[in-house]
Amino acid sequence: MKKFLLSALLLVCSFVYGQDCPPEGDATTNAKKELNKKKNMGVEISDDQQAEELPLRNLLPSRKRKNDKNLWREGAYVVMDGYLVDFEEQGPESCNCKEALKSQKTGDVHMFLGLVPGAAKKNCLVIEITPAFKEKSPDYEDFLIKKSRIRVWGYLFYDFPHEKDAFTTCNACTHIWRKTPWEVHPITDIEVLEEPQ
Repeated sequence: MKKFLLSALLLVCSFVYGQDCPPEGDATTNAKKELNKKKNMGVEISDDQQAEELPLRNLLPSRKRKNDKNLWREGAYVVMDGYLVDFEEQGPESCNCKEALKSQKTGDVHMFLGLVPGAAKKNCLVIEITPAFKEKSPDYEDFLIKKSRIRVWGYLFYDFPHEKDAFTTCNACTHIWRKTPWEVHPITDIEVLEEPQ
């Protein structure tokens, strides 16, 4: 009876708090499980953690790079400046067990960081606000000002399923919508440096 009550209590708690999606999401392969764990990592950093300055232009080459995946260290904690070209709330994804709702803003926010305010999204770096960041900073929408110059801190992340969508890695694509599979994901902090005139 005690086991039944404990199981029922855990089930209710996971339903109430939405913790029924594990860190690996609903991925079925080991590679995608590991990918989702990285996407779902927390956004808290230690007081002594120093971000490495990485100029945005280094991640946005003008030519294709065969070894794009090996140019940077995945998981490196970085800071960079750029222009927020566009952003969009996301809904169901594998990392959230397809449970997030765009209308309720319970998923990630995909942001496009460019070298100039009017850059095409396909020439930008994807950076992401996660639900963990939203919990830490409920006023996150205050940072979402198109064409503003922003500074972001976060972790370098290579989103390999998007090699087929990226300029640097795709050979025969019909729909390139991003510059590189590299991302800053998750973001741990954002600062608006300059709002558009």
